[in-house]
Amino acid sequence: MAASQSKLESHWRLMYPSKYLCAADLRGQDYTLTIKSVSVDDLQVVGTAQKKRSVLIGFEEAEKKLVANKTNLTDIASLYGALTDDWLGKTVTLYPTKKEKTGKRIKDPNTGKGCEAIRIRTAGSEPDTTNEPADEPSEEQSK
Repeated sequence: MAASQSKLESHWRLMYPSKYLCAADLRGQDYTLTIKSVSVDDLQVVGTAQKKRSVLIGFEEAEKKLVANKTNLTDIASLYGALTDDWLGKTVTLYPTKKEKTGKRIKDPNTGKGCEAIRIRTAGSEPDTTNEPADEPSEEQSK
């Protein structure tokens, strides 16, 4: 690895490029983007033969679409209403986080281990850190 390469640029998730946005793509930064499209598709569930209905959000400024979870959709609906057609042309800020709004760590539904996720807030607003606890120690730190 080149000495000038940052830890975020060498994130393992970026070594296996995804068709869709993932938290590692944000490289630890916030991005304010304009919603270009909202669509539904049946996506393959990783490691299974099953497909799951998913909402995809496209952005003017990004090639990849966001596979929006219910938290993301609820956040956008609280900003711009329940009708997805009303979201087109509106801006949102995507940010990576390891914590839910309640302060609990986000866990991977497949492994139960902590993970990072993309969340959405109003463009230009600051994250609410009032209920954010200190990071939990990693397995290595707790030994």
